[in-house]
Amino acid sequence: MQYKDYITTIYIIVDDILKLLKHKHKTNKPKFSDSQLITFLVFAMMFRKGEYKETLKEFKENYSELFPYIPNLSAIVKRARKNRDLVNILLIILRNIFLDKETTIAIVDTKPIPVCKNQRIMRNKKLKGKEYKGNNGNREWYGFKLCLLVDYYERPIAFNVMPASRHDINFLKEIKREQTVMEYLKKKVIVADKAFNSKGLKEEFERMGIELEAIKKGRVHPKQRERQEYLKRVRKKIETAFSRLYFMGIENIRAISLEGFITKIYFFVLALQFKVCLNS
Repeated sequence: MQYKDYITTIYIIVDDILKLLKHKHKTNKPKFSDSQLITFLVFAMMFRKGEYKETLKEFKENYSELFPYIPNLSAIVKRARKNRDLVNILLIILRNIFLDKETTIAIVDTKPIPVCKNQRIMRNKKLKGKEYKGNNGNREWYGFKLCLLVDYYERPIAFNVMPASRHDINFLKEIKREQTVMEYLKKKVIVADKAFNSKGLKEEFERMGIELEAIKKGRVHPKQRERQEYLKRVRKKIETAFSRLYFMGIENIRAISLEGFITKIYFFVLALQFKVCLNS
């Protein structure tokens, strides 16, 4: 699929969803609609590593017939922050639109999202404090962690952005409050790594009709070995999703403000949803 085809397809889908939601603009006839804005942002994350300036120049030079008017960079950044909350709604609706392949499996994990290189921590102006220092045993970083829940086909179900020092398990504790997500997860198995191994949380999810299976630490009983090997194979699905985000540029986000930084993470996840759904 060529870039112009991607842009057209994304715009049509987003515009139809926003009309379905009865989404309102500030003006009745905006020169640059929120459907166009979200299309622009998804394209920037999917193909231009989240670089607004580069994408802005490209749209003006190559896609003026699709986007006759494009606001300046500061207006795009400001409006992106205001429309950030639409991402979670779009993720759910997109997953339902492309629900040709259903699954009873979901996979959860976290990914480091550094704000700066470690040697620049003291000079960093976006963040301050120990809560943003992360260490997962293999890597130290300063910033956030992206907590992501995907289905077997790597389609995002839910996500959150947490300070790097927070324990991974907090993500599952938080999504218990998300009624739409919990309804979707009923009668499903959530596959997780060792960090999510909690007897109490497992029992809580069981009462809600959801099975939480975390890969066990250390030696495994021979009777459980086959099951554990299967869980490890399934868990690789989310590693593929994280690899997609890595190559899209999520670990090298450039933003002046902290809000702008987090907003880009949101739209990277939305771009992942489009990438998986449109290529499936």
